[in-house]
Amino acid sequence: MLTDLQIAFIGGGTMGEIIISRLLSTKTVHKPDLIVVSEPLAARCLHLESDYGVRTTSCNIEAVQGASIVILAVKPQILTSVAAMLKGKISLEALVISIVAGASVTSLCQGLNHPAVVRTMPNIAVEVGQGTTVWSASSSVTEIQRSHT
Repeated sequence: MLTDLQIAFIGGGTMGEIIISRLLSTKTVHKPDLIVVSEPLAARCLHLESDYGVRTTSCNIEAVQGASIVILAVKPQILTSVAAMLKGKISLEALVISIVAGASVTSLCQGLNHPAVVRTMPNIAVEVGQGTTVWSASSSVTEIQRSHT
């Protein structure tokens, strides 16, 4: 369980929303206010706030402050700029989980200047709780962090 861990989502699109929905509906996260979503579109922010009770911001740096887990859920074409913005801003104790297609663990670690990164490849069936997610982790990901993936 992720009971008391603050989770930051960088990107509140379809896959990010599906993961948020499943975290809350399965009670993996008990309090929606433990989730903060950084999303540039105001309409998406309002939707996520009203449907799930999560906190939102348009500032990626604000979202990751105090987060134990940071989930990168952005389009591959903006990953480089997002990583540059977040480089050195994520707590070294935090776990970074990426659902960004085509981004290797090594490139994520380097781009974020962060040692603990897990790369995942979820499929859309996660929406109904029947999906499969393949993941690989950097060597700095601890056993406790692995249990959160």
